[in-house]
Amino acid sequence: MYKLPTQIDWQRRKLLANMALSFAVFGLPIFGRIAAAEGIVEAWRSVQFKKDGLRCAVLKAGGFAMSPATLFPQASEEALSKHGLNTETIPFDIHSLFVDTGKNKIVIDPGGTGDNSGRLLGELRKIDIDPESIDTVIISHAHCDHYQACTSEKGVVNFPNARYYLQKREWDYWASAENAEENHHKQFSNLLLPIKEQFELVDGETEIVPGVQALLTPGHSPGHMTVHMGKSIAYTGDAILQPAQVVHQAWCAEFNRWPAQVLSSRAKFIKRVALDKALVVGTHFPSPAAGFIVPGSSGFRWAASSPTII
Repeated sequence: MYKLPTQIDWQRRKLLANMALSFAVFGLPIFGRIAAAEGIVEAWRSVQFKKDGLRCAVLKAGGFAMSPATLFPQASEEALSKHGLNTETIPFDIHSLFVDTGKNKIVIDPGGTGDNSGRLLGELRKIDIDPESIDTVIISHAHCDHYQACTSEKGVVNFPNARYYLQKREWDYWASAENAEENHHKQFSNLLLPIKEQFELVDGETEIVPGVQALLTPGHSPGHMTVHMGKSIAYTGDAILQPAQVVHQAWCAEFNRWPAQVLSSRAKFIKRVALDKALVVGTHFPSPAAGFIVPGSSGFRWAASSPTII
């Protein structure tokens, strides 16, 4: 349990957070505003909160940089600048979500990159969660930055007592020997196929464990799903990659293989979480990645907000 910071601590953290963002060329000072908001326990890499009777923690599992031309090919430099986005490189964080329902201990998208796949385990231990206590792992889709931490570099299963959940159509797509996406297929074969016996493959919208539902949102991949918890918590997966896409829903990354489906699924997700007034955790949003999607004057907007303190 973290010691609650004083007002001076908050002011100092806000200043440092905004400085860090400036050095990271990510001009929008969302991190500083969220960190200073009432109700967040901010630990630089994790944010813990309670909502709808669930204990949750947003955990930073890694990150890398992306080119705006790849991520937002439809966006002009002027439009990027309006959202505080650098026109040469955009930081792309990877956030996993831990959820304790009281009955189940869940990790959603145990991600990472090849050189730091163990980082998530360290983040879990920092909040006193033993990886062996995890009984449920939910993978929004089978791109390796969303499941890299399922196994170690030596092939050891990091969550040995868990059942793993993935859409069946997603599994079938990546398991096919005829898959054209060679790199993702290779990672899937190396990391997930060996633990096939631990998987439960679901079909469409379903309740995975009590109080946790999967919503099918294809396009980014064939069986992509978002995850909805309690009455009003949601996890984006890659249905939305960055806050700017809440406003500019038509901004579609080059690596989205089925753009029309992406836009349809994104609109479906945004409307649902706005109606539910859900606290949204964005997988690749800037840390700490928590906030709300709310109606604006001409559509929707991203609003950083503060969960309830633990």
